[in-house]
Amino acid sequence: RRYGGSDVSGGGAGSDRSGAVKMFIPGYPPSAFPLSRHLPPLAEGVCAAYAEQHSARGDLVIDPFGQSPRPAIELARAGRRVVLASPNPVLRFALINTLNPPPPKLLRAALTRLADARAGDARVETRLRELYRSTCHDCGTKVDVDFFTWDKDALAEKNYYCEACGEHKLRPADPADSALAAKHAPRGPHYYWALERLAPPDDPDREFIASALEAYTPRALHAIFTLTYKAQTLELTPPERNALDLLLLMAYDEGTSLEEDHPRSLKPHTRYREKNLWLTLERLATDEANTDGDQPAAALLPLPDLLARREAAVTVFDGSVRDLIKHLEPATVPLMISALPRRNAVLWTLSAFWVAWLWGESAAGPVRNFARRRRYDWAWHETALRASFSACHKLLKPDSHFVALLPEADPSFVGAALTAADGADFDLVDFALRGDPMEAQFTFGVAQTFQSARAGGHALQSLPLQTIRRCAEDTAIAVIRDRGEPVKWGLIISAAFVELARDHLLRAAVEQT
Repeated sequence: RRYGGSDVSGGGAGSDRSGAVKMFIPGYPPSAFPLSRHLPPLAEGVCAAYAEQHSARGDLVIDPFGQSPRPAIELARAGRRVVLASPNPVLRFALINTLNPPPPKLLRAALTRLADARAGDARVETRLRELYRSTCHDCGTKVDVDFFTWDKDALAEKNYYCEACGEHKLRPADPADSALAAKHAPRGPHYYWALERLAPPDDPDREFIASALEAYTPRALHAIFTLTYKAQTLELTPPERNALDLLLLMAYDEGTSLEEDHPRSLKPHTRYREKNLWLTLERLATDEANTDGDQPAAALLPLPDLLARREAAVTVFDGSVRDLIKHLEPATVPLMISALPRRNAVLWTLSAFWVAWLWGESAAGPVRNFARRRRYDWAWHETALRASFSACHKLLKPDSHFVALLPEADPSFVGAALTAADGADFDLVDFALRGDPMEAQFTFGVAQTFQSARAGGHALQSLPLQTIRRCAEDTAIAVIRDRGEPVKWGLIISAAFVELARDHLLRAAVEQT
């Protein structure tokens, strides 16, 4: 029974509807990497399992959405040649440094160089520590606060380690703490530096882009300006510059007031933490959890070199899969596998700032349009996914597969993904859903019989909406009956989307609404 048990699994278009069940591959908890809190939490081991099913050693495998280093790491270790496409320069930089992480010794050396730089009559480290200096609530000793907690625009608490008392403490903030924070004006020079690196005064979208800076406190922008400006004055070797840029990028991310994983808004909650950015940098320079080991997962090569060999290697391509198709022969790829991107206005908007801060306004060009976009609804997202799916179609062999992984598979995301694939002429060959938490794994094939895959033999343009509605209702009833217990609404809706995709009815539904 396809819909029984803890998972929802089964064959897809072109397969026997009572055929072999494809079980959900759970994998192992994912490890952290730079910016991972904004990206799909792709479990370890899933990509390797699919690679064994659908490809051989030496094959060229493409990750067309480049949302995680996990596919590239696992596929390269399994002997595949991997091309990971990413048009976002910040994300591409983070992925490269996860695949080939700087040695911890180099990170510490780069931070030491920055710490020793002069900021006026003091070292940068000294200046940054002064921004978060306080006194122990119990003994009065000077302390460096790890983070302040804000509540409704007022300082509420401070977390710190007191050497005199020998313990970590969480205590109420005092008037001196509030006075220190108030020294940084909300619209001071550091705010305008942060803004004008991306949106100069004559930019028509300046006001909208400026609203994104609500994600930072004035003190955080002061710290970011000091760190960035001084870092750019240092004479460093390319490896040192790369290591320091990586530390700054992670500090930009952790310096926001957005604490949760996968933040959906740039406006902080009423209660949030303001981290000490210098202590954050020190932790990042020694935190091995931010890398996937200190050895490269595989050789990183330019695309021409990767195509000229059969040994495992990885190319991180500068651009989208629609750009990539210009560099590859059509119908030559046996497998594509990727964690599909969600709507992510927060990451793209912050990326525009981070690129401008690190590498200048001109480097932010590829992501400026995303920072200006005001709506990222599911219809827009489906259209964007469909364009990328269509480009993927051109590279795949006739008997190849596209594995799409959705670690956070809410029904709207499932609907957008399946509609995009259906609209790009893909067959849903296999699927597996998990209800708690909601996850989805879809295997698509290049559509061979799309023109004849009609419901009841009807042409798509004349297919009545009642037929589509009936299919969805019948699926909902089947899910509940097969499972024999109350079923979460998200699982029912996702299963309905699956059935519509299996019959190539999703595109018909879109065309008639």
